[in-house]
Amino acid sequence: MPTIVEIVCCREIPAATEKQPSGCITRNVRFHTLCLDEVVLDVVFHTLQDHGVRVENTR
Repeated sequence: MPTIVEIVCCREIPAATEKQPSGCITRNVRFHTLCLDEVVLDVVFHTLQDHGVRVENTR
């Protein structure tokens, strides 16, 4: 059975608002590089796997 994807605003996450007290995290200059760049995501994925963290590849 498919799961429901939950949409959460960054303003609802205390850790996010501590790091960026105002505005949306997607407006942060580093957001697109760190969170959306495929090369960066691939490196993080393999680094986590190398450290024994089980990460699901959804591609």
